[in-house]
Amino acid sequence: MGFLYARIQTWFPFQIQVGMNGREWLARQMDPEKLTYRQHQNCFTWIEDFPRAQQLMDEQLQTDWPASMESFGR
Repeated sequence: MGFLYARIQTWFPFQIQVGMNGREWLARQMDPEKLTYRQHQNCFTWIEDFPRAQQLMDEQLQTDWPASMESFGR
């Protein structure tokens, strides 16, 4: 997923806020698929296969967040 942060509340009910960069996550998804792209800071200036990149972004919306973030709670 790339760089993310966790903010843990130190009082009851001990809520956790997690923030992440979806573009960094997308870059990490495109790398194993050998999709070429240009990225400047937090912006993609060019993507070789835009429809495939969009599919990868759409898959992010289907993520089971409670299961993915469970390790932060431990």
